[in-house]
Amino acid sequence: MSLSMQLYSLCINPLLHNLKEALTSARIGRGKPGTGTVAYSDDVTVFLTELDEVQVLQEILHIYEEAT
Repeated sequence: MSLSMQLYSLCINPLLHNLKEALTSARIGRGKPGTGTVAYSDDVTVFLTELDEVQVLQEILHIYEEAT
């Protein structure tokens, strides 16, 4: 049995958590707080509505890149 998907899930979770905490301008969902980050399979989509969040996104990705 291949462990690649389980390992991917373990490794991507910290990135998704940091994105959810740091990027709050775009929220998708009704009623309750949504998210501006969507992950499916091996794709991650980030929705931004504020220009200054581009810098925040770049910093988070740089930290994740260094860690992995």
